[in-house]
Amino acid sequence: MVALGAVCQVLSGVGFALVVSPLVMLALGHEAGLRTVLILSAVLNLSVIARMPGQVRRPDVVRLLVPAALVIPPMLLLSDLLRGTALNLVAGLSILAATAVSIAGRPLPFFERPGGAVVAGGVSGALNVLAGASGPPVALFAMSRGWPPAQMSATLQAFGLPLNVLTLIAVGLPSGSEWAEMGGAGLGLVVGMALSLPFVHRVSPVLVRRVTLGIAVLGGLTLLGAAWP
Repeated sequence: MVALGAVCQVLSGVGFALVVSPLVMLALGHEAGLRTVLILSAVLNLSVIARMPGQVRRPDVVRLLVPAALVIPPMLLLSDLLRGTALNLVAGLSILAATAVSIAGRPLPFFERPGGAVVAGGVSGALNVLAGASGPPVALFAMSRGWPPAQMSATLQAFGLPLNVLTLIAVGLPSGSEWAEMGGAGLGLVVGMALSLPFVHRVSPVLVRRVTLGIAVLGGLTLLGAAWP
């Protein structure tokens, strides 16, 4: 599943966390699964930033990151209060909501206003804590602002990297046994990226995006199914 998520991300620019989070959380539990997704997402963030550092819109990264970071503590408190089945329910709904935003993919005039960055960053930070999927709200913000594709990709990864690190610190670093389990996930990430890179300009990103979002819907429904009494 991690390899598939990496393929989706490289070929379409979206989908790693949406594809990977639900089943990883079911397999490892919410906290361990969230930590795994955050670490793997940070690796992907770095790989994109390294390829296009000059495309990062640094002021926009700060504008989005501040509200995202501020919502981490209250969302962690909510996670602690929910736990177990209820937390799976909220995580599943979060994945489905984030996927719906990605499927819609329509610019919203609201995000062109001064408060647009606050809302996009705040919702993104909340989704990152609940489901490890921070991308859709800020992607919609960038689309509404008309950022060029290269700037959009680089800037959102530059936003995601510190957000993933901050969320990981707040949730807590992995234990020794969790690091061992991440070895296989890390290998899947590397394999998925290696397999997909030769096909970046040969496969339709629109087709991959549709398949990716379909898988994300199934993952979100799987989390909801696990939470259903």
